[in-house]
Amino acid sequence: FNMTILDKSVEHFMTKNVDTIDASLSVFEAADLFSKTSRRRFPVMQNNRLVGQISRKDVVIGTKRLSSHHI
Repeated sequence: FNMTILDKSVEHFMTKNVDTIDASLSVFEAADLFSKTSRRRFPVMQNNRLVGQISRKDVVIGTKRLSSHHI
C-alpha cells in the first residue's frame, strides 16, 4: 500500500456535493428522478436529517408492489 493513501481520511475521498431526495416523495416521483440520472442511490432526507437511502432496486420493488395492488 502507498503510505500517503493510508494516511488519508474518508473525508478526503467522499463526495461533497451530494444530491438528495426528500422522504415525502412518492416512489413514482423517485422512479422519475432515477430515470433522469445515472445515480444508483440517493440519500433520503427529512427535516434536514439523513433518514436513509433509496436505491433503484428499492424503487423497482416498490412500484411493482404498488402496481400489483391496483390490478
